[in-house]
Order: sequence, then C-alpha cells, then structure tokens
Amino acid sequence: MNAAEFRAGQLKALHAVQTGMINPNALISGMRLEDGSYYVLSRYSDDVWTLPDSLFPAGAKDTQKKLNFLRVPVMFRETLRACTAHYILNGIEGRSRPKGITIYQFFQSVTLFLTWLQDQSIARLSDATPLIGHQYVSFCRGLRGRKGKPLSGGTLKQRFLAVETVHILSQQSDDPMRHPWPESSAKYLAGLTGQGNPQLQEARTEIIPDDILGPLFQSSIEWLDRADEIISLRAQVEGWKSEDRSFRFIQPRLKKLGWTLSGIRTAEQHLQTACMSIILITTGIRVSELCSLENQCAFKTLDEEGEPFHWMRGTSYKTGAGACEWLVAEITHRALTVAESLVRSLQAQLEQRIFDLRTDDPKDPDIARLKEHTRRLFLAVSTRQNNRVGTLSRDSIIDRLNAFAAQCGLDWRFAPHQFRRTFAVYAAHSAFGDLRYLRDHFKHWSLDMTTLYAMSRLQDAELYDSVGLAALSIKTDL
Repeated sequence: MNAAEFRAGQLKALHAVQTGMINPNALISGMRLEDGSYYVLSRYSDDVWTLPDSLFPAGAKDTQKKLNFLRVPVMFRETLRACTAHYILNGIEGRSRPKGITIYQFFQSVTLFLTWLQDQSIARLSDATPLIGHQYVSFCRGLRGRKGKPLSGGTLKQRFLAVETVHILSQQSDDPMRHPWPESSAKYLAGLTGQGNPQLQEARTEIIPDDILGPLFQSSIEWLDRADEIISLRAQVEGWKSEDRSFRFIQPRLKKLGWTLSGIRTAEQHLQTACMSIILITTGIRVSELCSLENQCAFKTLDEEGEPFHWMRGTSYKTGAGACEWLVAEITHRALTVAESLVRSLQAQLEQRIFDLRTDDPKDPDIARLKEHTRRLFLAVSTRQNNRVGTLSRDSIIDRLNAFAAQCGLDWRFAPHQFRRTFAVYAAHSAFGDLRYLRDHFKHWSLDMTTLYAMSRLQDAELYDSVGLAALSIKTDL
C-alpha cells in the first residue's frame, strides 16, 4: 500500500480504539520500502507487535522492537492492547510522540505492574486504588537488583512512570484506572527530587580515572598502529578464499607469519574496539551516536589563520536533534579512517545480500532493513541470527569495551554514559590550563561556545552544556 493508504489505515485504527469499535485487522505499525510503498509489520490482533526501525536509534536490539502481549496477564491483555495502540498512534496530549525505546520500556514496566496486580488478586485496573498504588511502590523499593542492591532511582522512576502512563491511557478504555498516587509523582517516589535530582548529582557522577583512561587510550593507539598489518592479513585470507583455497592451504601460510584465522578475527575485533574507544574518549558522544557513524563522516574546516578544525558527522537521537556535528581531534579522524577500512568486507556482504534479495523479490522488507546498515562503520556478524550482519548494539559495544579493557589489564566496568561525562570534565579542566594528555585535542577549546555555535547549527549543544556544568563544578570547588 502507498503512504496515504497506510496513514489512513492507522487513523482508522486510532478512531476504532478511541470509540471502542475494535477492528482486529487495524494497522498498528509498518515500514517504508524502497519504492515508497509500506509493508505492514503489525495488526491489532497480533500477539506480538513489531515496531519500525525508524522509531529507534542506531544500535537498538531487535528484541527491543517487539511487544509480546502473551506475557501480559490475560485479564489485562485487551485493555493494554488498546492503551498501547493509542500510545503508539497518538501519544499523550501535551507530550512529544513516544520513541521506540520509550514505548518498549513502557510496555515492559507496565507488564510487571499488571503481573503484580494479578498476584494481588486484582483483575481490573479500576480496582487499583491509590492504596494499591502505594503498596506497589513499597514492593518495588524492596526489590533487589544486581549484587543484591536496591533498584536505582532511574529504574524506579521508569516503573512508576509506566503506571502513571497506563492510568492516562486507560481513561479511554472500558476499564479506567484511578490515579495511583494523587498527591505525589513518579519522580518523587523514586527519590529523584530535591537533593536526589539527577541534574544536581550530574557533576558528581564518577568519571573514568586517569589510571584507567590513560592505559586504555595508549593501548588503543598501539592497536591503531597495527591496523595496516591486520587489514592486509584479512585481505590476503579473503583473496585465498576467493581462489577456493582450503583451510589446509591457508593455515600453514598464516602460521609462518605467526597468525591463525581465529587470531586474525580476535585482532580485528580489538582493532575495531580500539577505534570506538578513541572516538568515545576524544568526542564525548553517546554510544547510540557512535552506532550512527557512517562512511565519510569525517571532514575538516580552516579558520582565518589556516589552522585546521577536525569534525565528525553523525546522528543524535536522545533530544531529537537528528543530524549533528562534533569538533574532534586529529587522532579521531585516524580512528574513523581505520574503522572504515576495517568494515568494508562486511559492508560488501550486506550489499551482496541486498542484491540477492532484490533479485528474488524487489519488495522484500529485509531490503529496507539492511540498507540502514550498509554505510555504518561499526558492524558485526551475529552468530545467534544465522550470521546476520548488522550495526553493533549499545550493549554489545559496552561488552566489547569491557573485554578490551581486560586485555589491557584494567579492572574497570564501563557504563554507557561514562565517556561523555569524562569528556566534559576533561574539557572543563582544559579551560583552566590543565590540558593533560589530551592537550592536542583541546588546543582550540574555549568555554565561550559562541564562536563554535556560529560555525554550525548542527553541533551537539547538550554536550557543551555538560562541559559548562563540569566547569561550574570546578569553579565552585576552587
């Protein structure tokens, strides 16, 4: 169906949900194909709804794009189906339209709440009184997560927000729920107001210490210095394979060079992680933004005196900024060049797969899915998905970074936002004369961001705000 027909189908589905005239075949989600037509991913009566890739940042897991209603207690299943349909198709008045991750987190968290209601022998949302709501809060506060620690404020807030959201969405259903805590809020109940406000705590968030960051950066550079050898070895192996050479032919020749096939694969993985590490350390971008990087994303500009500025293009998802540019270091460009050389064979595999699919069926929805990845710099082969090639997920990148740190002999567990916070603190320190080992990167840096904003409207303003907050903290300490 064409775009107009697809949107008309979604509007009909929304009207049906709002009026209670449910149509089992109503359109919920779909994806745009190469020719501009739409492929239906999910209809109202499906047990599992699939959300389109367009709602998610690069590197999102396929599992995060699935909403499985079979996991929802039967007595609440149809009500949640109607609420979720309304949420996807229309959002909530006064709020921005929910992104894919928001929808997924809502669904997962509200399923936990509904399962808890079932355990309390409550079969209707309308029977969930404010007293029940506060009992659920007490239940969640008593839960333990990793290492036996209580759930974090962020996790609690996510759970409580889902309850507030289903309260709002259920008002148009045949089972409306009362406000779970009329005199309070999810943020307050999660302990994220007052001194617990994340914005007040941000400047105190643990950064990656020098004795971890230094060796990590140095090891990454050392791997970068080996890039030509590793890439040429891979090219040699691919050449032998194209000549139908057997493993018995390849193995002894690699052995003479001091290599094995598994050793080359491991080296390629470490080299790719080294590139990611350098980019994260020298740019302060989010992991999802790292996943968005594509071929030829590096470029230069010159100032009035002919001094080069190094830049990088990508996509910022969190704030909806879209296309974004970051001021980076010269070494960042080198890492981007190596990453692009390293990924060419996987990009070629994707192109070949798309060609084969297009030959068999030009309207195969996998074509549009795969095209999203053909220019991405950080691809990997998933053995769990029949050796499917795709962009590395955020979790996979963090796992890779932790494994890379371990091979450096470092005892540290990275979190997704640590590189961004660390970058902000280093940038803020540089303005006070402490350039540290990143001084070459910061030689153009100034906390007066006016000039930088004037250069490009596509810059990451939120990153500059983080630098400003870190600088404010340093000034306060001084």
